[in-house]
Amino acid sequence: MNPRDLSSLILLSAIWGSSFLFMRIAAPVLGPIWLISARVGIAGIALLVYGYALKNVPEFRSRWREFAFMGAINSALPFTLISWAELHITASLAVTLNAAVPMFTSVVSALWLGEKFSLPRRFGLLLGLVGVAILVGLGPLELTPLVWVSVGAMLLASLCYGVASVFAKRTMVGVSPLATTTYSQVMGAIPLLALMPFAIPANLSSKLEAAGTGLVLGSALTLALVCTAAAYLIYFRLIRDIGPLKTSMVTYLAPVFGIAWGVIFLHEHLNWGSVLGFAVILSSVALVSGVVKLGKREALRKPTGS
Repeated sequence: MNPRDLSSLILLSAIWGSSFLFMRIAAPVLGPIWLISARVGIAGIALLVYGYALKNVPEFRSRWREFAFMGAINSALPFTLISWAELHITASLAVTLNAAVPMFTSVVSALWLGEKFSLPRRFGLLLGLVGVAILVGLGPLELTPLVWVSVGAMLLASLCYGVASVFAKRTMVGVSPLATTTYSQVMGAIPLLALMPFAIPANLSSKLEAAGTGLVLGSALTLALVCTAAAYLIYFRLIRDIGPLKTSMVTYLAPVFGIAWGVIFLHEHLNWGSVLGFAVILSSVALVSGVVKLGKREALRKPTGS
């Protein structure tokens, strides 16, 4: 990996790790529906403008159903679940739970595509469940019902990413990355925009004043333009230049950055249980995705962004 590609990989990890910080800032004020409507809607518009600027606007009509499904399962639903979860758990916990995406991708691939789910992968899946239990049970948060439901929402979001990855592999062959990224954001925004009148944030003006209008709106714009539109462009360039195996290292680097941003900017507490749970989860991901090979050589799966 040359210095440019390595720098891009680290930058992408830092960007996707920061998305949890920005959601933790903006979601309590704008609410999950309004925040994610802005995120995917603005990202979709920005990517359309980018395509027009390059005179490379992808074809839409023949694949609109697939784009709609990808928009729902890879953007609208997981983004909303994560934003809602971060109303009740820390950004550090959320980004660590999101590292389970490759585990879910392997399970979905085994069930949907009939891919072999080897003994090391099965052990890795069980180890991942142990890691989640350690992370939540020994972490700094009080284990209220809302915390448990929020953990479930995070794991459901990770499952959504796993389904989206396998769906893309199965049905989006021959579709350009720009088309998938652009139209999945545009189509993902449609149901969220329809829900906005029913999810108007309570006391919005007072919440904006208390949190800082510039900080909240800046977080929402950064989520859309940097953590979604720009991040996916970097991601797909890396896939093209260095391949999915090396690009998948973002799965391991993003949580490190996400935890760091949470501790530094949100003053989140990180105890030994959090560190141990994080280490166990990453070890399980390494087994499931094939970084640690106890048997035959297996290819890493592509991670999905947050």
